Amino acid sequence: MTTDFSDDRRIVPPEASSKRRRLSFTRIAAFLALAGALAGGVFLLRAQESTADSTIATTGWAAPYVDITIPPLYAFESPGDSVKDVVLSFVVAHRDDPCTPAWGAVFDLDTAAGDLDLDRRLTRLRQTGKEPIVSFGGAINDELAVACTDDAALVNAYSAVIDRYQQNTIDLDIEGPALLDQAANDRRGRAIAKIQEQRTDPLAVWITLPVSPAGLTSDGIASLDALLANGVEVAGVNGMVMNFAESRDGRTMAESVEDAVDAIALQVIDSWRRNGTPISTEQAYALTGATAMIGRNDVVTDVFTLDDATLLRDLALDRGLGRLSYWSLNRDQSCGANEEPIAAASNFCTHLEHHELAFAEILNGLPARANAAAGAANNFTPIELLPDDPKASPYPIWRPDRAYVGATKIVWHGYVYESKWWTQGTNPEEPVENPWDSPWQIIGPVLPEDLIERVAISQGDLDEWEGESIYDTGDLVWIGGKVYEAKWWNTGFPPNRNVAHEWDTPWTEVDPADSIEE
Repeated sequence: MTTDFSDDRRIVPPEASSKRRRLSFTRIAAFLALAGALAGGVFLLRAQESTADSTIATTGWAAPYVDITIPPLYAFESPGDSVKDVVLSFVVAHRDDPCTPAWGAVFDLDTAAGDLDLDRRLTRLRQTGKEPIVSFGGAINDELAVACTDDAALVNAYSAVIDRYQQNTIDLDIEGPALLDQAANDRRGRAIAKIQEQRTDPLAVWITLPVSPAGLTSDGIASLDALLANGVEVAGVNGMVMNFAESRDGRTMAESVEDAVDAIALQVIDSWRRNGTPISTEQAYALTGATAMIGRNDVVTDVFTLDDATLLRDLALDRGLGRLSYWSLNRDQSCGANEEPIAAASNFCTHLEHHELAFAEILNGLPARANAAAGAANNFTPIELLPDDPKASPYPIWRPDRAYVGATKIVWHGYVYESKWWTQGTNPEEPVENPWDSPWQIIGPVLPEDLIERVAISQGDLDEWEGESIYDTGDLVWIGGKVYEAKWWNTGFPPNRNVAHEWDTPWTEVDPADSIEE
């Protein structure tokens, strides 16, 4: 449930960008065999569900996943009122260093702060009262415990992410080859238990695993048991109720999801009992979560509709589930008229007709928040907005007389904005009825670590522009006491020539902070 990148240009290969959650047919057969063994226990759970304590249902929380590395980047920092919290995916082992955590195997934490503007966007998300939950693992790339075989280094890798992003709730998405690696399961259990032991605040740990209508696979149960056996306080087990394929065996998607949820709860009871902690049916459901893949699944015969989402939400409230999620915010919209007639599920739409965030409006219906449900406090400390200072700003200060092309970042009144299309004269703070009415997207506040000491460019540092010279992208010249940068290859075009539009000139004036000292 992640993306990969082929090189440092951040181009996602088509074969790596699609979400993969396909079950093998050998496992499907095993699932179906397990279903008969579980049937009696599932009936017992359903018979007892009417006795569920109503207070348990109030602790359930909902948060959709968002793929933060797949381009174009999704604006999770402004997810809309229907979204309470978000699950950011996925942190895995860096492709060049197995014990370095990285988003999508490419962006280590510092690189993500720059290339993805992640730290700023997380700050903005929290300013709106929402919380990020980091997910480790996914179907693509190497989960940290698989790649990093040194226990101390593994603890440091997980801790670096948890500390940097101020996490009180994390998600461990274990699927693919990671499910089969028992040594990695044990390393993961030891590392997470050590981190929980060292912390003063609680750390809620959810494990996300593939399921069929019969519940978890034997490998999934082994992954869960490894956490419990190593002393991890597990907050819950989140079943990926998707891509059922032939294991549905004539069931509808809603029926398959319901059967899977009930089976997981029974397996939770068994796992906790095996590891020395007997729990009740009500507690088992509170320790159970479900994550659907909205719209068309990777298994194209499996389609999760808005009606299915309503049934899942009602099931969660009825059973007192601890969590609901879905894959993904990136996809929570219709494909539109330009939808390609292909079988594969899109990374960016559901292949259904509905308005944007329609699934969020339904599936985020659980009342609680992840941190609150885990007994943890929001430890985000609000930052003080910094004054606009062109000499220290990470981006140019907005000017009403300057034209900005799309994807240009500026600073205005302590915030970083990015232009969505060409614009001139529209104040980034100008009130609008709808977000799409403004050419500006707020990214987040200027952070203290953004401030830089710029050294003014002196005349002796640059060549004066000459009409017969050839200039390439990025070349700097001065003319008339100002510094200009070439946007593309050009020759004979004066940087200070008056033009009607910014795209009419191959030059852009460098921010006044870098202008020539007279």
